[in-house]
Amino acid sequence: AAENGSNVRIENAKNDSRFDSEADVMTGSEIKSLLCVPLKVKAGTIGIMEVINKQNGVFTQEDEELLSYFADHAAISIARTQFMEDQRNYEIHLTDILVDTMDTHIHEKAGHSKRVAKYSLMMADELNMPEDEKRKLYKACLLHDIGFLKIKLKDVTSKEQYKAHSQLGYEMLRLINFYVDIAPFVLHHHERYEGNGYPNELIGNAIPVESRIIAIAEAFDAMTSRDSYKYVGKMLDKAEHSPTASFHYAIEELKKNAGTQFDPKLIDIFVNNIDESLLEEAA
Repeated sequence: AAENGSNVRIENAKNDSRFDSEADVMTGSEIKSLLCVPLKVKAGTIGIMEVINKQNGVFTQEDEELLSYFADHAAISIARTQFMEDQRNYEIHLTDILVDTMDTHIHEKAGHSKRVAKYSLMMADELNMPEDEKRKLYKACLLHDIGFLKIKLKDVTSKEQYKAHSQLGYEMLRLINFYVDIAPFVLHHHERYEGNGYPNELIGNAIPVESRIIAIAEAFDAMTSRDSYKYVGKMLDKAEHSPTASFHYAIEELKKNAGTQFDPKLIDIFVNNIDESLLEEAA
């Protein structure tokens, strides 16, 4: 059945030259009659479906048609599952490549995306965010600065050119089917809670919660990472502090900007759960 891609129906296995007695050992029973149908997809046969020893008689044409029906559906399900698994593996591989490319493109931001992801997932855990939503948040964190790949930083001469990275990132991701659902999170991660952010000046809960989470995590990393700070820009109002800002200074700055730049409820969650040991692990 597997070799020829055709059904095999045998009334008496012992009298069929194709039968191998080892099959009795493998199944743990004496095979008398059997029916095999191939599991076929466009690429060819991917397996077989087999039933043995029908009670009260031998396998009929009707049995063969019924098993073929089940086999067709099984083949479709297996092929779909394999396709989804291949897509997941491709997505993971592509995401890793993009993150590595960003770290190479802007050496000073190396590790920034992964630190942002760590801080963001900490908040997501406290919010009891469903696992599927956390996976989306994690991807958005890793790729929130992907728009920088389309910007030559040495040629940036204005703040507006710098701000374009969120829109550029959105345009890149929305065209890829397994990134389309995170594209809005990337687009809005520089919105401000009071409505003076970019690119759309969204206010409060109109900003996706994932974007509000990323904004806090990114600002914290900007203030506690010497190199990252250079390219994140002035994240906070009146934050004219050295990029080597201490852990405690960063916490105070986030609290000062709760309700203006940042979601105050998320700030409470962040400051009540972050500690220096997590910062040291990310450094």
